[in-house]
Formats: sequence, C-alpha cells, structure tokens
Amino acid sequence: MKEIKLMGLTVKNFMGVKEAEIEPKGKNILVIGENEAGKTRFATAWNWLLFGKDVDGNSEFDIKWLDENNKIKEHGLDYVVEGKLSVDGDEVTLKKIFYEKFQKKKGSNIERFTGHSTDYFFNEVPMKKKEYDAKIHAIIDEETFRLLTDPDYFCGKMHWKDRRSFLMDTFVGDVTDQEVIEENNELFDLQDVVEKRSVDDHKEVCKSKKKEINKQIKKIPTRIDEASNNLPDISDYDESAIKDKIKSLKKEKKDKEKELSQAESGGAVAKKEKRLAEVKTEMQELKNEHSAGIQDELQEKRSKFNELCNGIDSNEREIKKRENDIKAAKSKIEQHKSEQDKLRNKWNELQEEKKQLLNENWTGDLECPTCGQELPEEQIEEKKQEYNKDKAERLEKITKDQKETNQKGISLGEEIDKLKSEIEQLEQKIEKLTQEKSELEEKSEALEEEMKELQNEAADYKKSMKYKKLQSEKKSIEKAIQNLKEDNAAENKLIQDEIDKIENKIDAEKDKLKDIESYEKGQERIEELKSEEEKLAEKFEEMERQINLCEKFTKAKVDLLEEDLNDHFDYTDWKLFEQLINGGIEKTCEALHEGVSYNSTLNTGSKLLVGIDVINTLSEHYGVRVPVFVDNFESVTKEIDSESQLIKLKAVPGVKKLQVKEADHAEEKEQQAVV
Repeated sequence: MKEIKLMGLTVKNFMGVKEAEIEPKGKNILVIGENEAGKTRFATAWNWLLFGKDVDGNSEFDIKWLDENNKIKEHGLDYVVEGKLSVDGDEVTLKKIFYEKFQKKKGSNIERFTGHSTDYFFNEVPMKKKEYDAKIHAIIDEETFRLLTDPDYFCGKMHWKDRRSFLMDTFVGDVTDQEVIEENNELFDLQDVVEKRSVDDHKEVCKSKKKEINKQIKKIPTRIDEASNNLPDISDYDESAIKDKIKSLKKEKKDKEKELSQAESGGAVAKKEKRLAEVKTEMQELKNEHSAGIQDELQEKRSKFNELCNGIDSNEREIKKRENDIKAAKSKIEQHKSEQDKLRNKWNELQEEKKQLLNENWTGDLECPTCGQELPEEQIEEKKQEYNKDKAERLEKITKDQKETNQKGISLGEEIDKLKSEIEQLEQKIEKLTQEKSELEEKSEALEEEMKELQNEAADYKKSMKYKKLQSEKKSIEKAIQNLKEDNAAENKLIQDEIDKIENKIDAEKDKLKDIESYEKGQERIEELKSEEEKLAEKFEEMERQINLCEKFTKAKVDLLEEDLNDHFDYTDWKLFEQLINGGIEKTCEALHEGVSYNSTLNTGSKLLVGIDVINTLSEHYGVRVPVFVDNFESVTKEIDSESQLIKLKAVPGVKKLQVKEADHAEEKEQQAVV
C-alpha cells in the first residue's frame, strides 16, 4: 500500500491569503475558522500544486488576490504554493510560483503586461511543466487523485453511468445467468433461453413480439367485421332447387339450339351450298389440268432468273470494293508525294548548310582574353585543330543525314510505283467485272420476258367455254344462297332470342350458387379469424409470462449483484437498478446511507461519511492512500474512520484567525497552532 502524507503546506498571496502555513506532519488535523476565513483555500492550493486545478477540477479560477470589487488588489506579486510530502517515507518537496510577465517594447522605457507564467520546482530543482507533471504522475495520476481525495467526486460529481460501470467492473463478481436460474426454481423455464442469448435480449425479443402480436389482435375484429359485411344474403336460396332449375333450363336451351341448327342446315340452302362446292372443285380441276406442265417450266426459269440476279449483285459488290481500293491507293500516293516534297526540301537545306560550312574558316581570337598578349603558336594550332575536327564531324553528320533523306525519298518513290501498278490492275479487274455484269443483265432480261409469256399462257384456261360456264353457275348459286338466307334470317333470329333468354336465366341461377359458395367461404374465413385471434391471445399471454420471468430474473440478479457490491463498503449501500411503476426495471447507480439517497435528501454530514467510506474502499482497490481535505466538517456528528490522512476543515463562528488542531480517529485533542 503506497502511503502519501502531507507534511506541510505553505501559501503566499494565493487567493487572498497573504501568507499561511499548516504542518500536519503526516497526521490528521482540524483546521477551524469562521466562514470566508480561508479554510477551503488550502484544499484549492493543494489541488493546484499537484494538477493546476481547483477542488472542482476547473483549471480556470482566480488565483490572484481580488478586492471587494473583484479587481486585482496588487500587481507584480508572486503567487506561491509549496508542499512537503512523504511518499512511502521519502520526503518530496513541491513548489509552484505563478506570476505576471512584463516586457518593454522596442523604443520605450515603459514595461507593459504581456501575460502570465508559472515556475515549477520538484525537490527544489527547477523544471518545465511537462517534466513536473511527469514527476507528479509517477506519484499518483490525476483521476485516481480525485477519486481518493474528493469525498463528493465519486458519488456526486461522476456521471452515474461511469460510476456504475466502474463499480460493476471493479467490485461486482461475474454472476452468470445460469447461477441466477439455479438459485430460483421459478426461473427454470429460462434455462433453454440463456443457452442461446442473454435474458435482457430475450426480454427485448418478447416485448417486440408482444407488441407485434397486440397489433395483429387489434386488427382481427375489423377483419371479422369486413368479412361479415361482405357476406351475401342467401336467406331465400334453396341450393337443391336452384340446381334442378339450372338442369331444366339447360335441356330447354339444347332443344332450341337443335331447332336452330335444323333451320340453318336443312332445305334449299343446303342443296345450293352442296352444288356450289361441286362447281368450285370442277373449276380448280380445270385450272390444274391446264397449268400442270407450264408451272414446272415457269419454276425452273424463275430459279435461273434468281441465280442471274445474285450474280449481278455479286459483281456490283466486287466493283465497289475495287473502286474503294483504288481511292485508298490514290490517297496514299498523295501522302507519299507530300512526304517526298518535304524530304526534297530537307535535302536542299542540308546541301545549303554543307556549302556554307565548307566555305567557313577558323576565325578565333589570337590574343589571351585575360592578359591581352598574343597566344603561343601551339595554342593557336590546337584551337585550329579543334575547329577543324568539329567542322569535319558536322560535315560527316550532314552527309549522313542527306544520305538517309535520299534513301527515304527513293523508298517512297518505289512505294508510289507499286501503288500505281496496283491501281492499274484494279482498273482492269473493274473493266472485266463490268463486262460480266452487262452480260448477266442481258440474260436476266431475256429470261424475264420468257417468264411473262409462260404466265400469260398459264392464264389461258379462263378463256375456255367450260370454265366460263362454271364461273357463271358459281355466281348464280352464291346469289341464290344469299337470297334464301335473308328470307330465313327473321325466323332464325326469333329462335336465337329465345336461346339468349334461357342463357340469361341460367346465368342468374348460377350467380345464386356463387353467392352460396361465397357465403360458405366467408363463414369459414370468419371462423379462421376467430381461431387466429385465440391463438394470438395465447401467444400474447406467453410473451407476458416470458417478460415477467425476465423481470423476476433481473430482480433476482439485482439482489445478488447489490449484495456482492455492498459487502465492500461499511456505511454505503448501492442501488444498481430502479423498479418502475409498470413493473419493469431500469439501470441506475445511486449511493444510499441508511436507506436515504446520496443525491436527494442525504444531509451533509452523512454525505461526508459516505464519501470517506467510498475513498477507503477505493484506496484499498488502488493500493494507495492520499491526504483528504474534508470541507464542512462542522456537519459531521459521527466518527469518521479512515486510514487516509484527513485534513478536516470546520467552520466555527467567531474564529476569525484560522487555527489548526491535531486530531486522531478517536477524539480531537487541542494543540493550538495559530496561523
């Protein structure tokens, strides 16, 4: 267990205290004085010395000495806090000096305020803030310090979710769902559930299902009403009588249809239609006899004609293709000629450059550019040789470029000649294809004339006397049939009207049967809905039972968890769950003392008792004890038992000057020490 003790604390100009000191020497002390006498400033100074914050964790607060108008009383002061600690018996001295910074601007003798600065000392060694903070962190980190020094921090200032998470992770054992079920026989039905998912998840599933089932149950009455309202009225219907009537009507219809059929197929109309069919057959036979041979010959010529047409089309495509090839070749020739012109111009330019270079001679300086004296003969000769060498290389390159240019021009000329030869061959081929096409066209025209003559010959059968006689008889019979049908139409219509009326009666009786069928299906649907409603009600009750089981499970687990947690504290009980009005349970984290909530009606003295109790437990957990400044100690009426060093701040009316008394855990013994 790490022991951190406060041996002494000195403040100077800090929050209005000109100079003051307390020397607990590692023991519990009682600091008394009336309100506003400066007791709490020792606690603030202690927090600021370590972490640069006040007792509430604020880094922005008034360190300077302020007057009654909240104005700075005096500038240029050093605000000093120095503390002496014992860390596992080793003495440590901490010191901070906060001060104003003044600086003269260039060209002025007046010092102006430019900001604040803080100096840090650890065992009298000056250091930077980062180094100082690292030294403090090695003794204790800020979060642990606040937990172990502020009685109100854990129960009052920390968010309940963070507080609950800390307690559950730190002090509450892992109570499994299976263990909870084994402790309570009523929860046995949850045995299979916990093997698949948590009880909380199961409860949410059941609540969701219950909500959905309830929606479905609420819809059933409306659906039953809709089904009932859609039922047809069949109170006057006799299904057996309706079927007998349909049977009778169908027989009556059949008789009428037979009568109509006889009227349409019998008598003179039938005889005329029979003779008309014979005439048409004779006319077709006459046509077939006449054109049998002609059609075969005509088909043969038509096949040859199609072959000729295909040949013409093929020739046209070949001609078009070669014309396109000629066009492409001519375009390429033009491109090559253009490139030849460019090469010719380039060769001429190189030739001109070559002439100029051949006429050039060395014209370098004969004098030294530095001293102005004439250069030695060997240097002049050396420069001439360099010039001649460079000139020879340039001429060689020009000659090479001319040769390459000339070769490209020759290659292009050869390519042009080759393309011209190809064009000539293509033109000869086009001429040949054009001649072939002309010959094919002459043959196709002659064959087309022959086919026309055969077609005219095939149609000559219509000129024979026999065909004309049959054609005349056909027209006469068709006219006679038309006249007979018009005469019988009125009589047939009366029979058809009677058939239509019978069909309407049959349809009306069938509609009655459909109403009966619809009624029966509607009744079946209503019974199905009622059965569905009963099943949904059973499922709804089962979901309620499962939810109730989950809530009983949660309550049982709550009792086990709270019992386990409370064993770690002497004066504090913890409420981890809240019982809701609807029977449900929700998470919370509330400290209780003798049944009274810390955050509602618990008095100040009891809050301090609970706060110290929590600090004792957390100190054991972290393995470190830190001095605790206990403000408002005047409200404490019970003995506070703590292994941590206590700096008790007690308000006593009339004590204008702070007094320090040494105290132990059993009683307070006075030993005057005027500050």
